[in-house]
Amino acid sequence: MTLLFLDTETTGLTHKDQVIEVAGFVTNDDGTHRRAEFSILIGVTELGQARIEDNPGVRSMHRRSGLLDELETISCDEHERRMEDLRKQLRKLSQEHGRRALMLSGFSVHFDARMLLAAWRASDWSSETGGGYRMMDVSSVVKAVLEATGQDVRPATDVAHRALADCDAALSTYRAALDLMAGR
Repeated sequence: MTLLFLDTETTGLTHKDQVIEVAGFVTNDDGTHRRAEFSILIGVTELGQARIEDNPGVRSMHRRSGLLDELETISCDEHERRMEDLRKQLRKLSQEHGRRALMLSGFSVHFDARMLLAAWRASDWSSETGGGYRMMDVSSVVKAVLEATGQDVRPATDVAHRALADCDAALSTYRAALDLMAGR
C-alpha cells in the first residue's frame, strides 16, 4: 500500500469556498520512504478573496501562516491554470502508483478530497484519479489510539495551517501511532 498524504488550504469550509494551496507526498505504508513531494500555491480569485475577507477566522489564520502575503504575489488569472497543473500532477501520481494502490491520507482528508472534487466539478479527477481512492483520516487514527491506549499521539504544537506543514504533522502523528502500537 502507498500513502498519499494530502492537504489543502482553502478560503473557508463550505462548498462556496476555494482551494488556495495544496501539498502532498507519497510514502510507503509505514510512513517511511517519502517521495514525490509537491507544494503548489494555487492563488485566489476575486470571489475567493471576498470569502477570506468575510471570514475573520480564516483571514487571521492565513495571515499568521504567511499564506495571505504569498497569495498577493499571484494574479487572479493564475488560479485556473495552477488548478489544472495540480490535476495533472495528481493524475501522474495515480498513473505511476496505480489508483487503487494509493490511499489518500491526512488530517480530515475527506474534506481535502471534497474540496478538490468541487474545484474540478467532479470532472476526470473523480473517474480517473480520485474516485477509487481509499482514505485514511489520521484524526480517526488518533482517536482510535487514544481510546485503545489512553495515549494521545497528536503533535504537541499547533498545526501551522500551511499545506505541506500540515502533511508533515499528519505523517508524524501517523508514525507516532504506529510506533505506539508496535511498542516502540
